[in-house]
Amino acid sequence: IEEALPVAQRQGAGVIGMKVVARGALLRPAGPLSAQEAIQYVLSLPGVSTAILGCRTPQEVDDNVRIAQAFQPLSAERLAALERQALPFAPMATSFKRGS
Repeated sequence: IEEALPVAQRQGAGVIGMKVVARGALLRPAGPLSAQEAIQYVLSLPGVSTAILGCRTPQEVDDNVRIAQAFQPLSAERLAALERQALPFAPMATSFKRGS
């Protein structure tokens, strides 16, 4: 976030948010966030121009469309609060980076 997004913005490059819910690891009931919070967080990051969301059911598609249609950027304070909530789940949420 701190390194790649500013570079992309300076170069006028779009950024695609991927693994928004970390394969479900960030989602309640076991995780710290709702799908709406995770999607709003990613779309609120400076320079993010789109997000790719995996959906397992038609209901998830409908929910994601509803969330995207109602999207309003989050404040810096809300972004920081969501980061604090998700931080303890970082090892689980980034397991795809280690190939596990």
